[in-house]
Amino acid sequence: MIDAALAKLWFPAIPGPRNGSLRLFCIPHAGAGASLYRTWAQQMPQSIRVSPVQLPGREDRFAEAPRSSIAAIADELAGALAGELDGHYALFGHSMGALIAFEVARRLRRQALPMPDGLVLAGHQAPHLPLARKPISRLPDAEFLNELRAMGGMPGEAFAHPELVEFVLPALRADFKACDDYVAGEEAPLDIPFAILGGWKDPYAPRHLLEHWREHSLKPSTLQMFPGGHFFPNENRDLLLRALAVRLTEWQTAQS
Repeated sequence: MIDAALAKLWFPAIPGPRNGSLRLFCIPHAGAGASLYRTWAQQMPQSIRVSPVQLPGREDRFAEAPRSSIAAIADELAGALAGELDGHYALFGHSMGALIAFEVARRLRRQALPMPDGLVLAGHQAPHLPLARKPISRLPDAEFLNELRAMGGMPGEAFAHPELVEFVLPALRADFKACDDYVAGEEAPLDIPFAILGGWKDPYAPRHLLEHWREHSLKPSTLQMFPGGHFFPNENRDLLLRALAVRLTEWQTAQS
């Protein structure tokens, strides 16, 4: 079991139920931290315990170097999770977080550790497909920031504060490098269901590219589209969480 202090770094406590029968580990998109999911527990059933994942290089882990490969992040997160798997659980990941969730599940299988009831994969095309967007991690700062602005992942006012941009730029570059360089290795499909989620107006993860996630699961998987673009989980949080609660309850019932 990993050290309690290390577990606290990876899985910071948030307000809400702490004795739910299913634990939902939530992995953020590029550049984001665990605070993104801080209020989710307040809208979920008592049976679901929300556990945001804090990646190195952001928020209260800012002093740590951000990791620049999906494999490195997944290796560390799988190790941290190993001491936390004492019941039903699921992994949620949005955008970059979807790739991390997928690779973590692969690592847990290799280590013969308890597998999640399912994976919730939001806003990222299937991992074996070529990127639907151009790589941006190696662009000069001005061009890189312009691309981020176009994606809409940061509030527009944030770009007016150079000190804030300088503060978050290393983690953003590392995250996009991790996604730009990611290659899904050849492995057998996972024997767990997927809930695949997308935004109708997301140019980076359109429905036809989301569909191919099914090829990586042996179980029946669902695909649900929501109003909004790439950041539909933020734009339509209430709708997303209601749908998520239904799916998680179904998975837990099936495992009982």
